[in-house]
Amino acid sequence: MWYRVDSENPAIPQQRHVHIAHKKHISTPNMQVSWNIDQSRHDAHKFNSSFTGVEKAKDLARQVLKLPSNAILEQKYLSTTKAGLILERLESTLPSGAISLVFHYV
Repeated sequence: MWYRVDSENPAIPQQRHVHIAHKKHISTPNMQVSWNIDQSRHDAHKFNSSFTGVEKAKDLARQVLKLPSNAILEQKYLSTTKAGLILERLESTLPSGAISLVFHYV
């Protein structure tokens, strides 16, 4: 995997962040994933929701941004609501399959 770290720029404002891509997609922003130092997605509108190896990318992002190994990075799924982001963070802290949602149509 390839990565690039961009510095903080308070004039924009821009947080320090990392872009991660597979080598064949270095020049294709919508095939990359990226996170800010505050663990939020950077360039969320370009975030690749089907990035292969997203867990390895998150590990790399934590390492490069000098975040703790248990830091929760916003997930690969591009939520459109605040509730969706909260659920993603909750899911990432629990064992796989620990949450199941049931929807009732009325």
